[in-house]
Amino acid sequence: MMHMYRRSVPLKLICTLAGLILSLPAAAEQFRVRKTTVFTLPASEAKNVGINEAVAVQLPQDLTFIQGIEIDIKIPQIIASWQDSVAWTLFDAITPAPASDRIDYSGSHIELGTLPTRLSWSCIIPLRKDHTIASSPYTYTLDRVPDISARTLLIRFQQAMKGTPEEFGNAVMQVTIKPVLIDQGRLRLSLAGPHKQLEPYTLFVDGTAYSNSERGIFLDPGTHTVSIVSEAYRNEVRTVHIEQAKNCDVAITLRGIAPTVQIIYPDTAAAYFDDQPVTVKTPFVAEEGEHTVRFVIGNYETVRTVNVVKGRSYTIALSVDASITEEE
Repeated sequence: MMHMYRRSVPLKLICTLAGLILSLPAAAEQFRVRKTTVFTLPASEAKNVGINEAVAVQLPQDLTFIQGIEIDIKIPQIIASWQDSVAWTLFDAITPAPASDRIDYSGSHIELGTLPTRLSWSCIIPLRKDHTIASSPYTYTLDRVPDISARTLLIRFQQAMKGTPEEFGNAVMQVTIKPVLIDQGRLRLSLAGPHKQLEPYTLFVDGTAYSNSERGIFLDPGTHTVSIVSEAYRNEVRTVHIEQAKNCDVAITLRGIAPTVQIIYPDTAAAYFDDQPVTVKTPFVAEEGEHTVRFVIGNYETVRTVNVVKGRSYTIALSVDASITEEE
C-alpha cells in the first residue's frame, strides 16, 4: 500500500536550490555522514548503502579508457513510496581522503537531486568534456564534468522529509558503480631501426597519415592496416586487431634499403660470391649491380649471376635433385 505523500521539502524547491547552487561558484562545504562506503574502480560489486550515508568513488590513476562512471541504485519499496524523501548530492575536491572509518568531510557541491519514485535509478557522471556517452531516457547524465584531479568523488544521501515511518531510517539501497569505457582501443607502435637515431618516415593507418606519439593512436575496434613508408627504410605493412578499451602493442624493426643477399648451401659444398668464399649463411649487405655466385661440390661446379637492386633481398640456394628413370 502506497503512503500518502508528505513533503517537508518540495521537489520544486529542491530543484530551484540545485539550480541556484550550480549557478554559484563552487565553495567548500563541511558535512558529516553516518558511514562511508568506498568503491575502488574498476570493481563493480554491489554494496549496501543506507540513508544519511555516503558513497566514495576512488578512480584509477590511468583514465585512458574511462570516460565516465555509472551509478546504479536499487531503491527499496519504502523509499520509492515517498516522493522526494531521499536527496543525493555529488561532491568533488573532497578532503580528507574518504575512508570507511571516516565521517567528517569537506567538499564542493557539483549537483543534487532526489531519488525517483521507482525501484531503480541510474546516473552517469562524465569524467571528460569530450565524452561520447549517449543520453538515455532511463539514465540521468550530468551536464558538468567534476574535478577529478584528486581521483575521488563522493555522493551523499540524506533524508529530505519528516513524517516517514520509523523503519524508513533503516532502509538500505543496493549500489553498483562501474566505469563507462570509451568506444575505441589504442595502438601503441614501437619502432627501431638499424641505427640509434630513426630517419624520417610516414605512418599510415588505413591509408590515413598519423603521428606516432607517446600517447598512441586511438582507433575504432576492428582490423586495421598499418603502413610505414620512408626513403631511408623499406616499406613495412602490418595488420592489427583493435579491441575496445584495450592496448594493442606492435613492435616493428625497420630495415635499411641497402640490398641483402643470403646464400644457402649444404655443408659438403663451397660457395663463392664474386670469387670470395662465403663463410656465413645469414643475409649480408651487397652493393648494387651484377654479382656472380659459384657453388662447388667435389668436381661439380655451377655458376649463377644476380642483379642486386636497392631495397630488395635475395636468397640464393643450391639444390641437388635426384631423378629416377624406369625402363622395361
